[in-house]
Amino acid sequence: MKNFQKSIGIALLLAALGGQALAQYGGMGGGGMGGGGGGRRGHGADTTGTSRTGEAPPGPQARASQVNDKLYDLRTRMQLTPEQGKLWDSMSDQIWDMTVHAGPARAPAEDDAQSALLAVQRRAADAQDRATRLQKLGDTIGKLYSALTPEQQRISDQSLPALIP
Repeated sequence: MKNFQKSIGIALLLAALGGQALAQYGGMGGGGMGGGGGGRRGHGADTTGTSRTGEAPPGPQARASQVNDKLYDLRTRMQLTPEQGKLWDSMSDQIWDMTVHAGPARAPAEDDAQSALLAVQRRAADAQDRATRLQKLGDTIGKLYSALTPEQQRISDQSLPALIP
C-alpha cells in the first residue's frame, strides 16, 4: 500500500507539471466528457477555454469553473455510492482549490520590485505550498481509488489526471 501511495504521489507530481498545459489549452476540450455544464454551481456552459467575446484566456476562477463542471460530469459517469461520494467531494474540493490557486503566482513586475533572493524565496515558498497541496490531494485520491470498483477506476484513470492542476 505504501508503494501504491508513493506511485500515486509521483503520478500527481507529474500531472501537476503538465498542469500548465491544462490551464493554457482549457482542459480536455470539447471531446472530453460531454458538453454542457449549465446550472452546476452557477456556471455557464462555455467550457471551451476562451471567452465568448474572443478576449483574453479565462482567469483562475473561470478555469476552476471549467474543471468543476468536468468533475461533476465525471462523478455522474462514475455513478458513485454515497460512501464514495464523501471521498469524491473531498477530492474535488481540493482540486477546485488548487485550480483557483494555479494561476501565475506572481506578476513579473512583483518579482522585479524585489531582490533576487526574495524573489527566489517567494517562489520556493509557492512551490512548497503546491507540493503540500499535491501530497494531500494524493492521499485523498488514494483513499477514493481504494473505494472504487475496477470499472470506476478505469473511468477515473481516463479522465481524472487531466483535471489535476
